Amino acid sequence: MQSKYCTRDESALAEATARPIFLFQSRRWIITAIPEGYDCEDGEVSRWIEEKDEYETLTGEQLSKIPHGKWDVPCAIEEWDTERVFLTRQEATKWAEAHHYRWPDGWRVYCVCAEGELAAAIEDGSEIPGNRVLQPASAEESSNANGDV
Repeated sequence: MQSKYCTRDESALAEATARPIFLFQSRRWIITAIPEGYDCEDGEVSRWIEEKDEYETLTGEQLSKIPHGKWDVPCAIEEWDTERVFLTRQEATKWAEAHHYRWPDGWRVYCVCAEGELAAAIEDGSEIPGNRVLQPASAEESSNANGDV
């Protein structure tokens, strides 16, 4: 497991963490409420503005700044979904920039410290044995595991 960008030690030093791995994450907005005077259709929150003779559509970012309810909960909250894991920030960033059009709500590269077998594989440069990777069970195996005959 070698990166063409930097060594594992250089990456750890730059990120100030041991055994860094980089999560590519995409952002999506979860709408929690529709502000008064707006409608929601196909996941877009908008309203008709008579004076301008056009619709005004609010982004997730704008909705996240509009409070609602008794506890002033934002009308939208962001959620980050991890889609890929990389060995260096440079690899992750380069890949994301090449595919940026897939994530109109945004993306980020987030560094975390690897743990367990992944950390051991990264430290010694080995591969994780194939028999340690979980494979989907066949229908026959799963019925036998449940005690069905």
